[in-house]
Amino acid sequence: MSARTRTGFTLIELMVALAAAGLLMASVVGLSASVQRSFGYAKDITELQGNLRFAMKTVVDDLARVSYMHAPNPGTDCHRDGPEPPAMPALAFDGSVLSLRGNFVSARDYLIDLNLGKVMCRNEMDLNAAVVSAEMSGECGGYEPYLAPFADGPDNLGDVFCPGQIVRMETSPGRFQYLPVTSVNPGTNGILLNLAAYSFNEKQGYLHFTNPLTLVQYQVAEDAGYTVPFSNPTAAAKRWVLTRQHDGCENGALTWANPIELAEFLLPQDPALPSGFSLEFVDDTNPANFPAPGQCPMNSAPAMFGPRTLLTAAGQLNPTRVRAFVITLRGRTVAEDPNYFLPNLSAAPAIWMNHGVDLDNSLSNGLAYVRSERTVIQLRNLSLNLTL
Repeated sequence: MSARTRTGFTLIELMVALAAAGLLMASVVGLSASVQRSFGYAKDITELQGNLRFAMKTVVDDLARVSYMHAPNPGTDCHRDGPEPPAMPALAFDGSVLSLRGNFVSARDYLIDLNLGKVMCRNEMDLNAAVVSAEMSGECGGYEPYLAPFADGPDNLGDVFCPGQIVRMETSPGRFQYLPVTSVNPGTNGILLNLAAYSFNEKQGYLHFTNPLTLVQYQVAEDAGYTVPFSNPTAAAKRWVLTRQHDGCENGALTWANPIELAEFLLPQDPALPSGFSLEFVDDTNPANFPAPGQCPMNSAPAMFGPRTLLTAAGQLNPTRVRAFVITLRGRTVAEDPNYFLPNLSAAPAIWMNHGVDLDNSLSNGLAYVRSERTVIQLRNLSLNLTL
C-alpha cells in the first residue's frame, strides 16, 4: 500500500474521530445543561419550601398567642369585667386583612400596683433577694421584681407599655378587664391606667397581673416595584408577598411598624382559585357550649362535623364560636420551566393548585412550579379540643 493511500486513511480516521469527539462534547454539554437546570429547579423549590415554612411558623405562633391573650369577642366574652374601649376582637377579617390582637411584646405578665402606679414584679421567676428593696420584697412574694434591662425581650419599660395602648388586666381569678394606658415613666417603673370604669371595691385589691395588647395584621399585597420579566404576564406573574405589620411601644411612644415581608412570590388572592394565603375556620355548632350571652362556654365536646369554611369576606368569622383554623400558603418558583406543559390550566383549579401556574398566557410553556404549606391550629384557650 502506497504512502498516499495510508495518508488518506489517516485523514479519514481523523475526520471520524473529530466527528465522534464533537458528538461526545455536544452530549456532555447537553447533559451538563440538563443537570444544571435540574439542580436549578431543585434549588428554587427548596428555597420556596423554606420560605413558606418560615412564614407559616410566624403565622401559627401569632395565632397561638392571640388565642391566649384577648377576648374572643368583646360584648359576649364571659371572662370580661365591666366595659372596655371600642370592640377589639382577638380575631377579625375585613375581606383582605387578617387582624390579630394579643401580647406580641413580652413573654411575661407584669404585677401592677394601682395604688402606687408602679410595675412591681414579673411572673414565673424566683425572687432575687439580693437586688430587691424591702418595699418590693413584700409586694412580689415569690415573683421577681421588675428590673430593666431583662433577658426576655424589650430592655425598657417604655418598650412594653406606652400611652394610648390597651392592656389586659386580671381583676380576679379568671376574669379580665381591658384598660387604656394613660402614662408611663420608665425611670421609676411608673404606669398609670385609665381607671374611670374600674371599681376598687368590687375587685381584689390593688395588685393585678397585666399584659400589653398589640395589633398584628397579615395581608397578601402586590409589590408595585417589581418588573415582570415576561411579555403579556398574568396576575400570577407579579410579585405577591405576605406582609406582617404590627403596632407596639418604642421608647414610650405607640408606633405602627412598616410591613415586613414573610414570603414572596405567592399566588395572588383570588376567590375563584386557590390563593397564596387562605384560612379555613371551624365553628363549634354545639348549642350546649353557648348557654346564654355572657356565660362561659361549657366544657362539652364541640360539634365539628360540618365542612370547614373558607374565610373570604368580612362578617364570616364569629370569634366566639371559632375553634380552629386551617392555614394554607401557596407559592411559586420565580423562574419558568419551558418544558412543563399543562393545557387548559385556567379551567382546572385543582391542577393549578398542585402543579403549576401560567405566567405568560401561553398554553405551550411558561409554567412555574407551585408548592403548598398547610397546617391546623387549635384555639386551646376555649377549653375545647379539635382533631382534623
